[in-house]
Amino acid sequence: MAGVGKVIRKHNVDWIVSFNKNIGLASNNIAEAWAIREGLKLALLNACYFLIIETYSQLLIDLLRNPSIPCHSLSPLLSDCETLMRQLQEVELRHIFEEANHVANVLAKEGAKQ
Repeated sequence: MAGVGKVIRKHNVDWIVSFNKNIGLASNNIAEAWAIREGLKLALLNACYFLIIETYSQLLIDLLRNPSIPCHSLSPLLSDCETLMRQLQEVELRHIFEEANHVANVLAKEGAKQ
């Protein structure tokens, strides 16, 4: 079972909101795309219009930066992400190593248990 988890923080690291969710069986890239999409929805609900999205998936960063690259299994999730990102005033995609995002990893593991 796969879980997703994300944390939305202010620039000074103050916690705004977090979430986790079980998404069933999924690859790591599908789980990360789900997490980005759910995080974007949550950011918009909390009026966070300037975002830095940190992900360990360089593939997702490349696909979100270049929507013309075909990727059939991720296309619906990426399309949702692109639509949500257009509602933001500013968004930056950053690659980080998975180990660097300990809180999101803990949330994802808890989500998988649900």
